[in-house]
Amino acid sequence: MRFGLLAKFSIAVSLVVVLTTFALTFFLLQVEQLRLAAELKNRAHLHARGLAYNSEYLILSRNFEALRRLIKSSVEEPDIIYVQVLDQNGNLLADERSGPIKEAYNVEGPITTSAADPSRPQEQKARIIGSLKLGVSSAKASSSINQLLLIIALLSSSIIAAGVMSIYLFSRYLLLRPLERFVAATREISRGDLSQRVEIQSRDELGDLALSFNKMTSELAKTKDKLSDHARQLENKVAERTAELEKTVNALKKTTLEAEGAKKDLENKVAELQDFHDAAVGREIKMIELEKEIGRLKKGEGPK
Repeated sequence: MRFGLLAKFSIAVSLVVVLTTFALTFFLLQVEQLRLAAELKNRAHLHARGLAYNSEYLILSRNFEALRRLIKSSVEEPDIIYVQVLDQNGNLLADERSGPIKEAYNVEGPITTSAADPSRPQEQKARIIGSLKLGVSSAKASSSINQLLLIIALLSSSIIAAGVMSIYLFSRYLLLRPLERFVAATREISRGDLSQRVEIQSRDELGDLALSFNKMTSELAKTKDKLSDHARQLENKVAERTAELEKTVNALKKTTLEAEGAKKDLENKVAELQDFHDAAVGREIKMIELEKEIGRLKKGEGPK
């Protein structure tokens, strides 16, 4: 299966968007959990200090019924799950709860006599008269986290969908289409059409690439024209040289024919001269023989 450039780019950027969104979601959840935990802890300590302050007089006066009513009214608040008040020996004085302890943020602290009278001199040490245990529900914090998680999930899905769509449109219209123009132009150039130009007016890397591409094709066209002119000049020179060679060959052929004709004439003349020489020599021989014969006749010698 072949993946195009658009698909590869979209997948890569989409993965970056998804991972970034998940990382941001995780970070926000951690921050929110820390904030809610700190708020829960602060609320629990505030409740505990308030109950310890209100419980001091009731413990000193041993008004345990009023102490239980105080604790019960505290447990009726939405966030308080349980409250336990113990004396200094660890004996349970009051115990009220509205839910399982395992879902609570637990706080434990002493109940001292200094809580009832802040104006007491510092040299008098506080005396521990009991302890208080309090549990604040974490359900509200968990519910807030779940709601935040749902909201972040919806927002993240919307952001991812919008991001993927934006990336696709961006890649399609701002990146892929210019590249398709380059591909079409290179195909035509490979077929010999050097008049192709890529029209991209954007002032970015693609625009710079288009300018370089158009400049390259212009230089190629000029080079091709120069090569064509040079080839035509070479063809003309070759034609001229061929014509000169043909003239030279024809002249040589004519000279050869003339030489062959002169040779034949010379041979004929030589033959004629040879015949004339032979005839003259024969005539001279005959004249000599005739003169000899005449001489013998004059001497009275008979013919031989």
